[in-house]
Amino acid sequence: MNSRCVYLFACFGLGLAAQALPIVDPSIVPPGGLAPSNTPQIVLLTFDDSVTTSMLARVQQVLTNHVNPNGHPIKATFFVSLDSQFDGASLQHLYADGHEIAVHTMSHLTTTNSDLTRWHQEIAGDRRAISELAQIPVEALVGFRAPFLLMNDSAFSVLASRGFLYDSSFAEDLFSNSISPAAMIWPYTLHNGIQQKANPERIPTNSYPSLFEIPIWDQFPSNGPPVVMDPPAAYTAEQVDALWKTNFTQHYEGNRAPFGVFLHATTTNQWLSDPSNSTWRIATLDNFITWALVHSNTWFVTCHDLVNYTLAPVSIAEAATNAVFLTVTNAYYPNPTLCAYYNSHTFKVCGPCLPAAPTFTNAYYGTIPFTGGVVNFTISSQVLNLAYCSMLVSNNTTNAFFNWQTTFQLTGGTMYQMDDTVWSQSNTLVSTSARQYIKHIYPGSFAKLDFTVSTNGVVAFSAGQVFPYLLGPSDIVIQSVVPEPGRFQWIDNAHEYTVEWSSNLPLQSWNIATNKLFLPVFSNDFPGAINPLFYRVKGTIY
Repeated sequence: MNSRCVYLFACFGLGLAAQALPIVDPSIVPPGGLAPSNTPQIVLLTFDDSVTTSMLARVQQVLTNHVNPNGHPIKATFFVSLDSQFDGASLQHLYADGHEIAVHTMSHLTTTNSDLTRWHQEIAGDRRAISELAQIPVEALVGFRAPFLLMNDSAFSVLASRGFLYDSSFAEDLFSNSISPAAMIWPYTLHNGIQQKANPERIPTNSYPSLFEIPIWDQFPSNGPPVVMDPPAAYTAEQVDALWKTNFTQHYEGNRAPFGVFLHATTTNQWLSDPSNSTWRIATLDNFITWALVHSNTWFVTCHDLVNYTLAPVSIAEAATNAVFLTVTNAYYPNPTLCAYYNSHTFKVCGPCLPAAPTFTNAYYGTIPFTGGVVNFTISSQVLNLAYCSMLVSNNTTNAFFNWQTTFQLTGGTMYQMDDTVWSQSNTLVSTSARQYIKHIYPGSFAKLDFTVSTNGVVAFSAGQVFPYLLGPSDIVIQSVVPEPGRFQWIDNAHEYTVEWSSNLPLQSWNIATNKLFLPVFSNDFPGAINPLFYRVKGTIY
């Protein structure tokens, strides 16, 4: 782990309290004791894995064609990982249209054997990267689904400590709670752990009353095993249509438990994106949505909406104007930035490019100024009024240069062109910076860049300097102070935090107010911090 101290600041009397959820037991009775006939039929449409430009084009073929009974567009939930040809602008497009974006890890490589550190990196990192890539508020990213549905207690611990609202990683078959396809359970809180059938290594060993579990309701074909997510690859359009319609009808005519269509649509080997079958599968999904919406009081909403409905249910008569069933849209981000990185794909982001192509090991890293490096110049040839030159940026340190800039004096000519850099010239001073896609310069290695000078005399170079940057923990900077009721928060630049307080700053007498803090906000309600005058925050990177 890498710990980094941050700026010291003074403040007084701060307050933050975690909002406690009501306890909700698994039940086949609709929430609030509503009769099934008076309960809106909720349908969840979810998609797992990266959001890419091609994936967006596929799902838009069904998402933009339908409206709920109040005339608002239908909504879906996207559990997003960053393991494929992800695109931040496409992701923001879905959020702007009113869909929910949720977390699915960064690498899509976690398993039941993943430890607590890896889950922190994958879950917190994915949430942070999605927020920065697509300008989605962190507080909107409240849901999670594990890759391959492989959870463990450490994953639940991270979700709880990070203030997530729900998990949706467990298939719901007919078991102790769900007694028939017409009487399946509703979402419930994890105060007694998972109440669904699962292998022991996937089940949390602790209680997590602040988390909901949204079941992945199985669908039951006329013959064969239950279907958990995508319909089997061998199914025809008629079989898929029958599977969805039959199971929807059982929910609708039964206890009105939510019905789910859980799909994958990113890479070419996935159900909705398989090139050989994509056209008819998209059409079948589109037709099913049309058919389902003909049934009165049927609503396509998000997983987040479903939790909110479970907490505050309303009758059919109240649904049309209830917040759960409204689709709130946002403005599209103007002019996304095109980012390109060495050994990574090119993608668009809403805002500035991240310091690196995001991975689970660097999500909380930034560029750190460093010292070292040598720059040398050669003139390979000169033709008429042009000199063809090279610049060699060498790394003579023990750390990899993640990025770099140079300055040097040029006499006898004017810069005409330089490959793979952004450059400027003021009189004889030339400044350059490497483009994103230039590979890192490792210890003992170098980067060679060719450039051309328009000559007006004897070309010469001198006073060359290198300003390298490493990739590492960034400083945590105070973001806002609210004196009443009182709390402060900071830029979220670490996996966890320790807050210390002092009433005698000259003596540097510091006491721990709290450690193992996973959200970038603090209150003096924590034990031990009694009327201190000063606080400081230390961040830890895994």
